[in-house]
Amino acid sequence: MSSFQPNRVNIPPPPDRLLENAFAAARRKQEELRQRSYKTPLSRGKTLAKDTLKAFTRSLTQQLHQAVPPLPSALPPRYQSIIRILTNPDEVERAARRVQHAIPIFQRITRAIRRSMSSPRVQTRSEVDRLKRHAIGRLTSLYNDIRDAISILRDYARLLHDLPFLPEEYQIILIMGLPNTGKTTLYNQLTQSEAETAAYAFTTQRLNTAFLTLPTGRVILVDTPGLLPRREKNEIERLAEALIPHARLIILVQDPAQEAEAHQIIEAHIREKTSAPLVHYVQEKPGMPVLWQPEGIRSPDELKETLSRLLHEDHDA
Repeated sequence: MSSFQPNRVNIPPPPDRLLENAFAAARRKQEELRQRSYKTPLSRGKTLAKDTLKAFTRSLTQQLHQAVPPLPSALPPRYQSIIRILTNPDEVERAARRVQHAIPIFQRITRAIRRSMSSPRVQTRSEVDRLKRHAIGRLTSLYNDIRDAISILRDYARLLHDLPFLPEEYQIILIMGLPNTGKTTLYNQLTQSEAETAAYAFTTQRLNTAFLTLPTGRVILVDTPGLLPRREKNEIERLAEALIPHARLIILVQDPAQEAEAHQIIEAHIREKTSAPLVHYVQEKPGMPVLWQPEGIRSPDELKETLSRLLHEDHDA
């Protein structure tokens, strides 16, 4: 079973909030310690300074650990293909290494200054306060050095969180074709979903996914953004292509109201990227001019039967 579930990815707070949380943890610890009794004012000052500093660093490092989501190189292949379109995996990996490298440094600085505070040579509250200010200054300076890395990881975590659920144990069937051919309409018909449709191109700008139950079992049906008949692809089109290498079948939706040559270019482009079978589906639109008569399936029920047969043949083979 696939262990990666995008909607469970933790999205860390913004860098400022993360630091505020650490200071809040230190203040809570300070309030707790102030309720206790101490032998001398100096021992009270040392205990408050050492333990609030420890609480600050513990909160900060725990949040930094949680700020590192599953890295691109550790994702299942299907997700890696999508992430390569949406972000720079190398930049994310570098950001994670910087944050992970900083965590033990925060801890070492804190331990060293807490030891200094415990030294018998520290005899006054002013010395304790000076050490505490020095510690906070070093820790916040180090934190500021990794703010940009934390922001990169936060943006990446948000991308992961919004990815579709694509468990590896289920085969993928893609719905592809030109913009505004009725791909999402077919997707909704097959899955009883309610993905947005409209009478203009590029209504779909993300991957819509749903489980489709066939006689041969459940599969993942993916509704993709439309492809234009050109070599250079924008990010939305590259997102549509991302799962082609992972697809068991591809449904190519054809619209008789659009030029035949454009459909043929898209089909050739897809065939360059995969050996998976292509199933032609004709999405007729009453009242629209008919520019050509494509061959293909014309009803969702017949399409389901064809998909089941092809998957069964693959299983038998």
